[in-house]
Amino acid sequence: MNIKLREAIEKISKEKNIPQDVIINLIEKSLLTAYKKNFGDVRNVIINIDRITGEINIKKKMVIVDLVQDPEHEISLKDASKHLSEPKVNDEIYVPFKIRNFSTIAAQVAKKVLVKNIKDIEKETILEDYAEKQGRIVIPEVIKEIDDEVILKLSKIETILKKKDKIPGERFRTGQMIKVLVMGVKRDRRFGNYLWVSRTVPEFVQKLLIDDTPELQRGIVEIVSIAREPGFKTKIAVKSSDPNIDPVGSCVGENGERIKPVVKELNDEKVEIIKWSDDPKTFIKNALQPATVLDVFILDPNEKTSRVIVPEDQLSLAIGKGGKNVTLAVRLSGWGIDIKTPKWLEDNNINESA
Repeated sequence: MNIKLREAIEKISKEKNIPQDVIINLIEKSLLTAYKKNFGDVRNVIINIDRITGEINIKKKMVIVDLVQDPEHEISLKDASKHLSEPKVNDEIYVPFKIRNFSTIAAQVAKKVLVKNIKDIEKETILEDYAEKQGRIVIPEVIKEIDDEVILKLSKIETILKKKDKIPGERFRTGQMIKVLVMGVKRDRRFGNYLWVSRTVPEFVQKLLIDDTPELQRGIVEIVSIAREPGFKTKIAVKSSDPNIDPVGSCVGENGERIKPVVKELNDEKVEIIKWSDDPKTFIKNALQPATVLDVFILDPNEKTSRVIVPEDQLSLAIGKGGKNVTLAVRLSGWGIDIKTPKWLEDNNINESA
């Protein structure tokens, strides 16, 4: 039985790419449960499987005494000397012992463990592998959509794209391959441990752009900051370490060849590439694109607050629908932005100076 057990563990480990120790530890725990069910208290018992031979070893903690009165928990000094070179009275030792028919019980337990739990073990192993890919884009297959959540198949496991991680308004068809960003492993009440993937985090857009832009991959162009309102717009600030390389043009590509695939993957979400500047006035002005900005005034450099002046006909564009454009500009630049018009300055008798 021990040889068969060892061979079964080796076979499963190789086929499922699961470490042998993971399988053995699970069987050992189950054997301890089986012992408790059949023989009672396990507090003083340890069970382990020899990693080389597959032999099951059972040991019980015993107290060394001069005169044995409780043979279940005590061992004589003479018998203890068979296990220790210098035993002492009142010392505690673990002594191997045999249980009739336990091999049969062990075989049944091992079989149940391997049949019942191997998929869970395999899933956890795959999850660990994918957890190491955190921050990378993977391409799972859509299995089905259920109540705004999408079941995905990735390698040998299924995971879920939750509503908060879907771009608003997007729908998928069964069998469709989609791109998602690996965020890590999370615990869910319904699904247990699962691979957390997302299409709504700013980093997803960032990775998509990097994959299509050699200058970003080589580090010549750098993404300095990014702000996103999923389904509406993403603003990305970029800079170049080479004065001869246009960071915005590199990311957009000729005739938009690099940005178009990104926008398509995002279900036509707008993506604005903005040139970063170490001058806050210039950066704030750029961040408010596509609106035209007349002037930028720094109100408090410590609090990082500013007032931006735009033409009357650009006010709604600068603010954006529901205030989203200015909100994204604030996130992108890190500056508070108060948008006003020349008429407002005149009406309030304010004479700003740079």
